[in-house]
Amino acid sequence: MRAIRVLSLCLTLALLLTALSSCQKSHEPSEIGIAYPKLDAKARVVWDLMLYGDRLYLAAGDFGRNIPPERVMYFDRTTGEFSSAGEINDEQINRFLVLDGELYLPGTDPRSSWEYGTFYRLCEDRFVEYATIPHGVHNFDMCVYDGMLFSAIGTDLDSYPIVFSRDGGEHFETVPMLKDGKPVEPARASEGEVNRCYNLFTLSNGLFALYRRALYRYDPACESFVFVKEYGSFFLDADTYVPIVSDCEFGGKLFFTTMFLYRASEEGDTLSSPEEIVLPDEEKVSDLLVYGGEMFLLAFRKRVGGYTVRVYRTSDGESFEEAFSFSYPVPAMSFAYDGDTFYFGMGAINQNHEKNGTLLTLSYSLPE
Repeated sequence: MRAIRVLSLCLTLALLLTALSSCQKSHEPSEIGIAYPKLDAKARVVWDLMLYGDRLYLAAGDFGRNIPPERVMYFDRTTGEFSSAGEINDEQINRFLVLDGELYLPGTDPRSSWEYGTFYRLCEDRFVEYATIPHGVHNFDMCVYDGMLFSAIGTDLDSYPIVFSRDGGEHFETVPMLKDGKPVEPARASEGEVNRCYNLFTLSNGLFALYRRALYRYDPACESFVFVKEYGSFFLDADTYVPIVSDCEFGGKLFFTTMFLYRASEEGDTLSSPEEIVLPDEEKVSDLLVYGGEMFLLAFRKRVGGYTVRVYRTSDGESFEEAFSFSYPVPAMSFAYDGDTFYFGMGAINQNHEKNGTLLTLSYSLPE
């Protein structure tokens, strides 16, 4: 499953030049520790990191294997210790989201009844559970748009897998999906078809969703997601979508990664077809972030005895420069940055490695 690989000349030249000087950019990170030491190593992969105040929140768990993290853990940067932000009644913490200044956690797979899906909102120092999404078996992504709270879900109903709330998450209702003014036929979950929407994109030109090989844009006038175009580069088959693990808007373009990095331009009320950006060493890209007018890519490549982890930076979204690299027994799946320090969440997917779940830190200042 690979889309047509597009590699611009400026990207090639910039990265080849930085590769020649990579020895000068090697750094040695420091280990902080493992936030979930009692969790099965396969479930300790740090899927996401989120800096929020003086706390660094860490994701973990494995909803495919039904291995819950049980608690939300964070690293307190003032005390240098790991602490709990309360219990979680889901099999996995997949991502953290800051929506209207508040910290959210979508409930990936409830451990109790599937009659209602969940999300969590940080209240003071604890996450409060909201089990309010009807048949939201999985809650993969959330966003705030047009004054409403949206969720991209997996459902066991023959219905649309996007819902919204007008009252901050107390009640949800299904968002219709239309094509040529007519209702789109949803996946038939009752017959075993996967009926999921994994990602929502809130961009300057609207709210978008990917569902069953197509791109949809939310239309506030009819309160529906309206078909825009076929957008099928990220599917294993007709119905199974490869989740986007990280995305960001930078320089008027949407960047996203499924471990393969893509870039799409905002064009009026739509997005251009995505082009794949292939790094010279063909590294996988596991996370993206924007800070101080720069975008950073977190990439890794398997080597004999471990992995090379590399961070790239760009100021224009076209040419990328290696910021630094380091070696470690497992890859980095997530990172966070505060202007002085990078944090890395480590973990090898589907491997029972003792280093899974390790939090690393590395000092780094933006070049002047």
